[in-house]
Amino acid sequence: MASRIFLHIGGEKTGTTTLQCFLTRNAEALKRSGFYYPCDGDDIFFEREAHFPIAARFMEERAEFISQANQDALPFVMQALARKLSDINERVILSCEQLSSRLTKVSQLLALRDALPADEIKIVFYAREPSSLALAEWSTSIRCGAKHEFNVEDVNPEKAYYNHLERLKLWGGVFGEENLIVREYNRSRLVGADVRRDFCASLGIDFGGMRIEEEQNQSFDVQRLEVLRFINCALAEFEGSGMEWRKAQKVRDLLSAYIPPTGALDDLLDESERASIKLKFEAVNRELNERYFAGQLSEDWFPNLNSNAAVRRRPYKPPTDISAVLRETIIRMAGERTVA
Repeated sequence: MASRIFLHIGGEKTGTTTLQCFLTRNAEALKRSGFYYPCDGDDIFFEREAHFPIAARFMEERAEFISQANQDALPFVMQALARKLSDINERVILSCEQLSSRLTKVSQLLALRDALPADEIKIVFYAREPSSLALAEWSTSIRCGAKHEFNVEDVNPEKAYYNHLERLKLWGGVFGEENLIVREYNRSRLVGADVRRDFCASLGIDFGGMRIEEEQNQSFDVQRLEVLRFINCALAEFEGSGMEWRKAQKVRDLLSAYIPPTGALDDLLDESERASIKLKFEAVNRELNERYFAGQLSEDWFPNLNSNAAVRRRPYKPPTDISAVLRETIIRMAGERTVA
């Protein structure tokens, strides 16, 4: 049984895909540092660079983020993990961001804690400022088939997805607050401005000799998202059919490579909208700051008290001529295929 498990639970949209790819590619180098990241392709608790089936095992609803084969194997996931770690002496790293976003009940975390085969469990969590998190989450939802506009009113502390304080209280209550490793996801605050370097530094892993590859799953620009939102009206949603949704994902992925990018995602929020979100989260984030960051959270998390900007919701205006962009996208696709 492992002496210690570092359970990386996200949060979502904090460089998790980049980190998981890094851990998988450097599994052998991690072993030389005394850490074990179980990533054999035939392990039923591992899929696409991370340990998504572990989160799925304790969810009450069906998990859309794992394959059908692993859906069928969910009852056996934790037994398989225990067997894998039975002879492991290294410190173990497990990673899945859906652990923090989908397991929201004490009973789920208790079941998870009791099933993890380790003497000691440390929880690693990266927190992203709510307005920035909301934009990144909306980008991902559009890339996965959603059609809705971004709405500032949807971003509030009552939604657990954005309320890091309540999430950390939940996990700390089950695993012990002394076992929480909490970091701010902000490039200016990360070691080397990189989540991979920061993660290694937080766990005491020697970063020397590690392979560094391109960052993964970056948020899209406004134009690509608007075009995809339009296209999504004609493509399958996950709720209808998992198989048809996966086919639709291939179409989205193909088109995304050719849609001309324009407009930074942050441009969707003006200063008054960003301020309105920060005001809603002010009390929550100040307690979060004192309780888990020793008062060291960056100023980005809090409203600027010196700002005179009115807090108002501006009408959402699609930033692109969709038909013109679609024409350009098709031309770019045709041109590349003709050259090929």
